[in-house]
Amino acid sequence: MKKLVCLLAVLIVAGCQSHKQQPLTSKQQQELPNINRWASDFKEAVEQRFPSASEYDGKICTIRVHQPKGTKKISSMYAVEGDPGLCDAAIKAIQAASDDGVLPLTPDAIGEEFPLDFKI
Repeated sequence: MKKLVCLLAVLIVAGCQSHKQQPLTSKQQQELPNINRWASDFKEAVEQRFPSASEYDGKICTIRVHQPKGTKKISSMYAVEGDPGLCDAAIKAIQAASDDGVLPLTPDAIGEEFPLDFKI
């Protein structure tokens, strides 16, 4: 099987300013199945538009994404840290998924802005 981009779960805390994992609220715990399904669908949409992952073996990147509620489009994103090549490829893949309108709607528990971690 082709080596896949590992798009890790986003921070679950809405409006979280730091990249430190916070304890889940009871509402977030109840929403966990929806969040996991959303993360899986988001990951799949991005992976389908990602170039050869083998070029970025051992690399990591964090992208901060803003996806307004009720839309499948990304309004803005930027690289926070990580390998510049991987970050550029990740941004292009996310933008392509956004342009194609295939990103899932973000669950309320996530919020409109969230980090995405890419590890190859």
